[in-house]
Amino acid sequence: MPFQIDQPTKRWLQSLEHEHEYAIALLQLHETDRLTLQTFTPIYAQLRREQELSGYPWDRFYVYMEKVYSQLKFNLNGSAPIRNFALDEAAMGESCFEHLHTTATETERRYGHVRLQLVSEPGATQTQFEWKVPPSQEPSHTIPSAFAPVIYDAIATQLEQFAHSGLRLVGAKAVICGGSFHPVASEALSYKVAATQAVNFAIGGARLIIV
Repeated sequence: MPFQIDQPTKRWLQSLEHEHEYAIALLQLHETDRLTLQTFTPIYAQLRREQELSGYPWDRFYVYMEKVYSQLKFNLNGSAPIRNFALDEAAMGESCFEHLHTTATETERRYGHVRLQLVSEPGATQTQFEWKVPPSQEPSHTIPSAFAPVIYDAIATQLEQFAHSGLRLVGAKAVICGGSFHPVASEALSYKVAATQAVNFAIGGARLIIV
């Protein structure tokens, strides 16, 4: 069965439709039973980006988006076969997608910032990786290469989750093209979160074709 939207959430989405075209798209997908991971991911990424830029605490946004994303990600209805997708080279740009993960409490602060780009790598059955973080005389303007393994692992893990839902990316390479570093607050977990969200944005912003 398709994901069922509850009435309070539907009214909430309707209240956003004048300001957020992606809310309208979500309603249309719900109404036509075409809400899948492939159709949801770019909307999910864009709304997360809008929420982070606005800083507005959309509690219902988090509850709804994470609920739908989790349900689609693990393919609870069991109806979607696994398909191989590749990046549409004709529609690829030069944009890097990024996520800055930062939290602060009275006792600790965490900081991780990753910029990445998905590029075509014909013939690759598994996602390849390339470290192209430019060096900088200012340490905070780059990422220490010691964090490369945890960033690669986070990207690979997230792409595996997409595969479990029926969307397997092939013939692609993840290029880590930048980021930043905090000498006190940066640690592995923060870069893991940042890389995971950055690849979500990259998948959401890519045009995929079935192969």
